[in-house]
Amino acid sequence: MKKNIVKLVLATVLTVGFCHIVAAQVLPMLPTNVDTMSDTTSDTTAVSKNMPTSMPFLTSKAALRTFAIESARGAFLELQSPGMVDPSWSIGTAWPSPLKEADVLNEFNLMQITIPMANIEDYVHATARICNVDGRPLFRGESWAKPELVKGGYVLPQMWFWFSMESVIPIKLDRSVTSVRFRHVGADGRTIGEPINLRVQNGYLDFQSDLAGQGILELWDNNANQTEYDLRNGGKQVPVQRVLYAGSQSMIDGLYSFTDPSEINWQAWSWNGIGQNPAFEVTMTTKNWVILNVFSNEGAVPVGFQVRLMGNTDWVYYPVVAPSKVGQVPLNPGVFYIVPVWNETEFAEPEPQVPQSTPTMIDGKG
Repeated sequence: MKKNIVKLVLATVLTVGFCHIVAAQVLPMLPTNVDTMSDTTSDTTAVSKNMPTSMPFLTSKAALRTFAIESARGAFLELQSPGMVDPSWSIGTAWPSPLKEADVLNEFNLMQITIPMANIEDYVHATARICNVDGRPLFRGESWAKPELVKGGYVLPQMWFWFSMESVIPIKLDRSVTSVRFRHVGADGRTIGEPINLRVQNGYLDFQSDLAGQGILELWDNNANQTEYDLRNGGKQVPVQRVLYAGSQSMIDGLYSFTDPSEINWQAWSWNGIGQNPAFEVTMTTKNWVILNVFSNEGAVPVGFQVRLMGNTDWVYYPVVAPSKVGQVPLNPGVFYIVPVWNETEFAEPEPQVPQSTPTMIDGKG
């Protein structure tokens, strides 16, 4: 079978697929001269000297795009077609320092590659990528073309690549950075969801481009120092605030405390005889009788009271003696728990919500 030779001439742009390009110079790391902050309300934990002072290139996807093109150090083109003799052919190039967008794209215009094709009728698919110094992709574009016969042989017509930024952009950091987390912050200033752990590997942070300008970035170094950057506010480094918990005013629903009472007056609320039965915690410093005047808003009164000393599991029952509607209990020094006992036709707690089981079929019967 005769093999046709197709010459590729590009007049536009490219990206990098499995780009392993060696450049002559390494991209400088982010600036590391950190400004310390003296605010007395902020975190006083030492800040790593290797942390960048700010991350302005992460404040929006547009800003990140400028960082990505400035980080470009190589271009890579891969051609694939079912009609090619080999599965794929590729070509790449590299440069040592930042180039303008037009110069980066022109690197693809300068590329030429000749590919052998067994079937000239098949289309050729091209994947173009722009990479950083370590071959990590930054932008990608794709195009298709069918070989055309011209004077002198077959050529691929001019291909046009519309490049889009990769969903993950590698950010070069000092190798002391061990972990990075992102907090998504909404328009109201509050964190949305759980923090996202971002991948850190071989001195790079794999930053998801959609997160640019959307929250707070946390960097941790190998000495457990934490540094925060507000990507909504210029990517500036911000202090970690320390908030003191200074106690609380609290209560337990349905449990009510008294100290040395001579009488407890309490109304329990119910609806159609259903309500929450109160429990009383009574602290006595002296021996005394305590009058218990308890009733419901629907007119029910207890028939007695259960009493126990803290630390004792046994209850002692004190009935309300007719015609009185109040109870009396003798209490020694200590802490006691008192629970009213009602006529359940007049006052009762709600029935438990027990899930209904599905009837079991036995011999075809429910």
